[in-house]
Amino acid sequence: SEEALAVLRTEYTANDFPRLPVREEEHALVWLTRSPLQADVPAGVVKTESFRLRPTRRSRLH
Repeated sequence: SEEALAVLRTEYTANDFPRLPVREEEHALVWLTRSPLQADVPAGVVKTESFRLRPTRRSRLH
């Protein structure tokens, strides 16, 4: 059983910060979960990508 930490989806408003690169016409869904077992997602069900992220200096996670 997983614990949903966050579900993020594409924001369809105009980019008002031009220094931030934004891909228009893209659709994305990010579902962050926590699970003690990596085997909770059966192989071949969906294409998954796993990343180990580190907080930046400005992050609230420090």
